[in-house]
Amino acid sequence: MAITGSQTKSFKELIHNRYYLIPIYQRPYDWEIDKVSELWDDISKNEAGYFLGIVLFRPKKNSGNPHPNEFEVVDGQQRLATLLLMLQAAVETLENLGEKDAKEKARDIHKEYVAQKSALDDNSRPTLILSNRDKDKFESLILKRPFSGKRRFTSWRNLEETIQFFRDKFEQLIKDCGKSGIINFIKNNVLNLSFLEVLLGTDSDVYQFFETLNDRGKDLTVADLVKNRICAEATKEAEKERRDPTEYVEDSVLTIDRISEEIGSGKFPTFLLHYCLANDNDKKPKSRRFLMDWYNDQISKKNNIKNFLGHLEKYASHYVNFTQPDKCKDREK
Repeated sequence: MAITGSQTKSFKELIHNRYYLIPIYQRPYDWEIDKVSELWDDISKNEAGYFLGIVLFRPKKNSGNPHPNEFEVVDGQQRLATLLLMLQAAVETLENLGEKDAKEKARDIHKEYVAQKSALDDNSRPTLILSNRDKDKFESLILKRPFSGKRRFTSWRNLEETIQFFRDKFEQLIKDCGKSGIINFIKNNVLNLSFLEVLLGTDSDVYQFFETLNDRGKDLTVADLVKNRICAEATKEAEKERRDPTEYVEDSVLTIDRISEEIGSGKFPTFLLHYCLANDNDKKPKSRRFLMDWYNDQISKKNNIKNFLGHLEKYASHYVNFTQPDKCKDREK
């Protein structure tokens, strides 16, 4: 696995003048209040510089080139989102005091860390953009925008409860220590939090990292990485055809999920390997380090994503019949 860089950074260094994107393969925001409360206690009861673990990023590529301050989050979404909601709750609490200096401090925190504005941007840009399901809900909370989502996802409830938890904590901090209590807490306890930042390079590096986590019992799969790649290609195809990519991407996700379910838990990586070998003229064993690059090449060889997924789903049905005959018998009953 190629690690392009690693160093210890404060939370302030991690988020100032940087932007993060959650890839589609990542799970929605799933921290519930017990986890959020545990984080608050860790931050509150420990000294400045408290170590909050490893975060893994991959530099985001724009037109094929890595962008110096844009990153995809491979591991660390829950902590980053939670801490940014904490900062936003502090901003709101300071604003609600109605005092000029408190409002100025709130504005500074918001524009430098929560929703930043560069010289080339007309509008503030969220430091973190969550994946499709949670994106608008998260932005409505940190940018204080109206939100009209009709469905109610558990992740939306988690986001709402998290920011309200922090609002209540900062209201109590105001009562106990005044506005200086919030300012000092953000400056010393939050922005000084310590992380080990690790930067990964290619899709294959991320693939190997996921495999390593899977060996340790983490709920991350090769299917998720393939799904991310397919969704990226589906988005490009939809944009070329000048149509909304949302439905096209969602259909692609559902197809991958359907194939994974049919193949069975944990069997998708083996199926994908066999499928690609069967359709590869080379027919030679592939190095684990470059497997994801090879998968990407196999995906791109089909005329479009629908062709690839249709072909993959057809093979999945045959594969199940061949490797799991008992499952085939069950379906016939």
